[in-house]
Formats: sequence, structure tokens, C-alpha cells
Amino acid sequence: MGDELSANADDARCWSCGYLLRGVASGRCPECGRAFDLSDPKSVNFGRPMGRVGRWMLGDLGWSGVVIAFAGCAAILATTRWPVEGWRFSMLDLRYYAPFWEWRHRGVAMTLTDGAYTFGLITCAAVATWRMLRLEGRAFAVRHYRPPAFQRGTWGRSTAAMALLLVVGFIGVGVGWSYRLGQRWVATELSVPPPAPLPISNWPGSLLVVRQPPLNLAPDVRLVALRSAVRQGRTPRERVAAIKWLVEEQSIVELLPILRGAVADEKDASVRALEARLIGMTCTTRSIPTLLSLAKDGDATVRAAAADALGIWHSPLWPLSRRDRGWPIRLDTDPPITVRWDWLASDPPVEPAIQVRGVLERMMLSGSTTAEREAAARGIANWPLGVHFRYAEWGVFQADTFGRTVARIQDRLDEIPALAHRIPDLDAELNKRIGFGPSMPVWKPVIHLSSQAPLAVDIQVSLARGRPWVAYPMFDDLTVLRRMRTDGFPSPPTSVYTKSPASNEKLLGELREGYPWLLPNRRNYPWIMSPNRSAPLGATSTTVPAFSSDEVVDGVGVHWQSVIVSPTRLPWMTLAEVGSDPRFDWWKRLRDVDCSWVSSRGESERFLYYDGPVNRWAPVRVEVIDGRLQLTSHWSLTPVRRREPMSDGVVVSVTPTGVSTRWASGRSEPDSIDLSDLSISSADAAERDFVDALQKRGLTRSEADGLTSCWRQVFFRTPGRRYLHLMSSQDYDDLCPLVVRPEPSERIRVGVLWIELPAN
Repeated sequence: MGDELSANADDARCWSCGYLLRGVASGRCPECGRAFDLSDPKSVNFGRPMGRVGRWMLGDLGWSGVVIAFAGCAAILATTRWPVEGWRFSMLDLRYYAPFWEWRHRGVAMTLTDGAYTFGLITCAAVATWRMLRLEGRAFAVRHYRPPAFQRGTWGRSTAAMALLLVVGFIGVGVGWSYRLGQRWVATELSVPPPAPLPISNWPGSLLVVRQPPLNLAPDVRLVALRSAVRQGRTPRERVAAIKWLVEEQSIVELLPILRGAVADEKDASVRALEARLIGMTCTTRSIPTLLSLAKDGDATVRAAAADALGIWHSPLWPLSRRDRGWPIRLDTDPPITVRWDWLASDPPVEPAIQVRGVLERMMLSGSTTAEREAAARGIANWPLGVHFRYAEWGVFQADTFGRTVARIQDRLDEIPALAHRIPDLDAELNKRIGFGPSMPVWKPVIHLSSQAPLAVDIQVSLARGRPWVAYPMFDDLTVLRRMRTDGFPSPPTSVYTKSPASNEKLLGELREGYPWLLPNRRNYPWIMSPNRSAPLGATSTTVPAFSSDEVVDGVGVHWQSVIVSPTRLPWMTLAEVGSDPRFDWWKRLRDVDCSWVSSRGESERFLYYDGPVNRWAPVRVEVIDGRLQLTSHWSLTPVRRREPMSDGVVVSVTPTGVSTRWASGRSEPDSIDLSDLSISSADAAERDFVDALQKRGLTRSEADGLTSCWRQVFFRTPGRRYLHLMSSQDYDDLCPLVVRPEPSERIRVGVLWIELPAN
């Protein structure tokens, strides 16, 4: 370099002004005063004279651009996910992200991913463009000024590093397009508020809202983007939104492999549960291994969902197909998912699988949470019975000689332990309903279930033109009886829910219908949206089933959707504390009745219990005329029903000196009993005769003893005269309509009509 410098020393010029420095020994340019040193080749210019721009173009390119390129490349890589199956290298998403000036017209603000990716694209593009311009400028300066090589700035390493970064960013663009478009698609979905609820009559076809993806994509490309969103969504809500798009747009053939792959990688339990239910709703046998694996999941929510799915695969407890439902299925998710009709499998229920039944039964009996046990019970309830199942119910209906309610209702209510669930506004019911029309309370109707093996039972019991006051264990929902409007003056519709939200808040929040993860609220599964709302029945609204103009409410009842029945008391069956009040002893005595144990909503007992008023005439009309008790079947007053024998009944007279009775057995109407001609007996003998009569009606000795022990004090120990009429099973069914699934092998219902007679 020294020889080259000495050879060109006569051509040295000032870098600033181009002054020829030949012979200048002061080391400073005479023209501009710039310092130089001929021994330092970089301090002087040995080429053509150049200005500041030329010197800048020939200077070092530096590493600042590399740092900026690194930032842009990092932003691109941060928004890139390694694609799931079915991907291809593509610059597809540049059509959407490159025109960044269009964001103000896109309606939905960019997400963090959108912002980072856009920043990365702009940064990398700007840095690459700037480096290309610098390289072109440098090449021009070299050609024009012809400086020696040692006076040309360094550029090779920084340019190579920048090129490497840009290549990595390019690969990130081509690889991660499916994730970015998928998340943008999901962001668009989440930004749109859910559609306002529509009247039920308009529901079919109105719940599916078709929205366009960010780009017009081919079907196979759309599927790739949605698959990426399902598997790689940043939050559980985003992944649920992606599943929503898949369910509402893709066929079952395309969806099932995606769901089975996604559920294996999903970390969030709620999303795994959703995917399990969707897999079950397809009713395909190929999905059973996946569901059986999920039934052993470490999270109880997922295990419960798998149990629901296995039950639906075998045979849904409530309709899920298009031919059975009046409107689409909506899952109670965020956002809600509407299942298209053509997506649901239409295959008939498959034959029972022993392995599936065994898994569900074990979960029902030994599941660690209530949700698991209930879901498993829902799955088993529609299974073939295969065992002897006995349903036995008894209740006491209270009326006076004219079929109206009697006094001392509050005395009966005070005998109900606090653990029983009160339907809201009990006081309002007492003040406004009782005494209006033919109202007849039914007290302590007790249901005993007996089975040789564990099973699950769905029970709906209603009170004709009435409503329940109290029930236990906790029920799932309130049922509604409807009837066609007839000529005359039909009874006004009875509202299940009263107008005081404060009193309804707790109970309504606990009620649910069917699968708890579906919409709308109707007889279906508790994942159907939405739980009950406080609204009068009969109104055309989205909160209650629509009623036609020819229908009126004819009664309300309770629905235990999946009662777990076990011949033995299971370890998790904990009985609630009744209390030490002697008035509650009847409840404790019923725990000694020989029958199976039952559980609903996490509450266990040895029987099911409900009571309330039925606003109908008593089946027997009683009058005391000239010392004789005249008995007339109320049904004979109308031609709708043929005359029937009035079955058994007994007059019981309790005085300080003893007990007198007189039975009237199976005589056709009219009938009468001479109240002065009663047989003197003891209380114990009267009870034995009563128990024998109950056994003849179908109750077991243990069940009959349970009824008698509950009413011993009132019937055979309290002074007064009363008529105890054993109603027929048809009378009981008319007053308290019943639906039981599976159909019992033996069904017994014994009602006792209790009528207090005048003392004289």
C-alpha cells in the first residue's frame, strides 16, 4: 500500500473541496482547511474529485440496516407457526397484508398478529429496498470516480447478513400464511356481535350467518386456514371461533379428522370438551377410540363431555336430528356454534357396545365429580333396560267434602325440612292461588325406585292445572303441560315463574334443560342454550316454547333428567342433614324403606319427593246427608269418562275413647256409609288394615309401612272424622301425569284422598 501511495501522491486531493494537495506539507488543505495525512490513504482522495454525496456513496454500508432487518424478520417469525397437515408454500397472504393502506376500510381493527406481521413486511421491504439503492449508488460511484480499492467502504458482510435475514423472513411469509389468514378470519368472526335472538317461529334457517373470509379462497385453501386456526389459535376463544367456522361450513367428512387431530393436541380443557361433544354428535363408530381415550382424560370436564358424546353416539336422550327438532341446534359456547342440518349424522342408532356401556356405568357410579356422574347417567338412560326396574309412588291428596282445599295448609308445609328446594314465591301461591277454583294439595308424594342393577332414569311428573311447591333432590327443570283450548272458560295460564326476579334469581340460575351445552332452551341437552328465564308461559318469545292460539297451560311439574339409581348406597352418596325437629321424623323414616338409592344434581336420598296443588276436582265427591256419607264419582258428572267402581275407602273416627273404622270396597256408585255404624277398633288394627289395603294396590310391605308411618299421627292419632279414599291408578295419572324413561318393568301409583268430615 505504501508503494501505491507514493506512486499516486502527486494526484492526492482534498476530500472536501478537491484541492490538489501536491507539495502541501502543512497537513491541512489551503482551500478549506481540512486536515490530511499522506501516510493515511483514507484521509485524501486519489481518484476524481468528488463531493459529499460521492464520498457517502463510497462509504461503509454499516450494520444499522442489518439491525432493522433483524427486527422485521423477528416480527414475521413471531407471526409464523409451523403449518399443520395439508399446507403448501405460498405468498398468498401478501394479497391481503401488502396493501396496508386498506386497513382503514376493513372494518375490523388489526390484531396484534396483524400489526406485527404488517410491521415486519414493511420493515423488511424498506430495508431491502434501501440496501439495493445503496448498492446501486456504490456501483455508480465506483464507475464514476474510480477510487482505488482500498478507498471503497466495506459492505460484504453486512449485506450477506441482511440477505440471510431477508431469506429467513421470506420463508416465514411462505410458511405461515395459513396461520395468519386463519387468525384474521377468527378475528373477523369474534368482532361481529352475535345475532339478536329471533322469535322461535323464525328460527329455522335464520341462525346460520354466512360471512366471507379475509380473501376469496379456494375451498381447499380455506380448509387449510381454518385447520390452522383450530390447532394454533392463540387463545381458547379464538380456537372455539375457528371450530364454529368449521362446523358451520364444512361437511362431516372434512370435519371429523380435523377434530380428532385437534383434540389430541388441545391444552385447554373447555375446548377439548367442546371437540369431544362435536365428535359424539357425528355418531360415527370410527370416533369411539378417541372418545374412550377422552373418558380417561385428566380433567373432569373433558371426561363428562366424553360421557355425553358416548351416550349420543349410542342413542341421544333427547332429539338431535333434523326430523326430530323444530329448529337448529346451538351450542352454548363463546361464540355460540350453530350445527347445520346436513352436518348431523342421520344414521340410525348403532347397536350397544359392551365396552362403551361399561365405561359409562363405571363413571356414573364412581366418577369423581357430579358433572361426570350426571353425564354418564344421561348416556345410559336410553340404553336397553335389561334388568327389572320398579317404579312405586304414593301421595296424599287433601280436599274437603266439596273438593276444595282445606285449612291448615301451612301446618303441612311446616313439616317439610329446609333441605327441600322451594319453588319461588310460595307465599304468593298460598295467598293468590289456593282457594281459587277446585284446588287440591297433594302432600308428600314419594317416589321409590328399585332395581337389581345400577341404571339412570329420566322422570317428568306434573301437577294438573297446578304447580310444584317443593321438590327434592334438586331437579333439572320445570315441565309444562299444555292442552287445547275448549269452549267455555278455560283456566288462565299458570306462570311457572313469578314476577319478582329477586326471589327467582337463585332457582332459575340452577335450572337447565337437557344437555347443558345447547341452545335454545327447550327439552334437550344442558349444553343447549339457554337456561330458563323469568317469563310468563304462553308468550311468544325466545325464552319459552311458543304456544299456539288454541293452547293453554294445563299444569307445571318437575323434571329429573338423569336420576342415578343404585341398589346399594355408593361412597359419594352423602345424605343431607334433616334436623332434630320431630316434625321431620317422617323424612328420616322413609330412609328405612327397602328400595334403591337415588341421586340427582349431586344430592342423594332414598326417594324422590315433590308436592304442590292440583287445580282439579277430587275424583270422589263426598257429602254428609242425614248421618250418612254419600260417595259420588266426580267423573260421572261428565260424559267424557265412563263410570268406574270407586275403589276402596275407609272412614276413620278418632275419639278420646278409641278408633272406629268402616271400609267401603269396590262398589259402583252411588254409595253411602252409615257414620253411626262404625266398627270399633284400635289404632294399631286400623293401621294394619290400611297397610293391607295399600299392599293390595301394589305397594310392598316396606313401602306401605313408609306411607303409614308418615301419616300415622294425622290419620289414626288425631281426633276427628276423616275419609281416606284409595284412588285408582288412572285417577293418579290424571292428577299427576307422569313420563318415565326407560319404561319401568313394574309401575305402581297409589293415591290416598284425604277428606276431613264434620264432627257431627
